[in-house]
Amino acid sequence: MYDTEECPYCGQQTEIDHDDGYGYEENKTHQQECSKCGKTFVYTTEISFTHFLEKADCLNEGGVHDYQETKTYPKVCARMQCTICGDEQSLPKEKYEEYKKEYEKLLAEEIL
Repeated sequence: MYDTEECPYCGQQTEIDHDDGYGYEENKTHQQECSKCGKTFVYTTEISFTHFLEKADCLNEGGVHDYQETKTYPKVCARMQCTICGDEQSLPKEKYEEYKKEYEKLLAEEIL
């Protein structure tokens, strides 16, 4: 993976080479040669996290989860997942039994 930065000597864009994970360690000075001017420069790496916040009314008083069936194969392994907060629960018993019968039929017919 490559990140492009400006060489501190010649000002040209140079790719920071992270082959084999080199250069990702924080609080360490890394060295690299500029592919344009040939001079060696040093750099440090800073890793940051960004959080994206959204309302989750279903987790607050009076809120209702929006459970939808996951798109899982075989269907007998599906779960119900809230589209708002990601909470999961088992399929309703009737739906699970329906999918279980379908799965067992496919197994008996050697389709799977």
